[in-house]
Amino acid sequence: MGQKKEEKALAMLENYERVCLNNLLPYTLHGDDFFDLVDPWLNEMCLGVQAPREEKLIKQSVTDGFKHPAFEPLTGNPRFEEIIKRIQKEWRL
Repeated sequence: MGQKKEEKALAMLENYERVCLNNLLPYTLHGDDFFDLVDPWLNEMCLGVQAPREEKLIKQSVTDGFKHPAFEPLTGNPRFEEIIKRIQKEWRL
């Protein structure tokens, strides 16, 4: 929205929605191909690979992000409102 490209912003928010609903939770910490040595270190931590925040708080933080002033021009846009509703419905918020 900072570039004032509403269509692109909505497309990116729909991508964000897919990531949130399909890949975000349950949230665990882990390495990847680049940081392959991180996993053993994480397992030694007191929290292990569990997120340092409760799942409910993560979900609330995600949905609160839509209230950011940058998205104010999208308020009332049916596509924008549907993205929020789908996430809230899926996560039962």
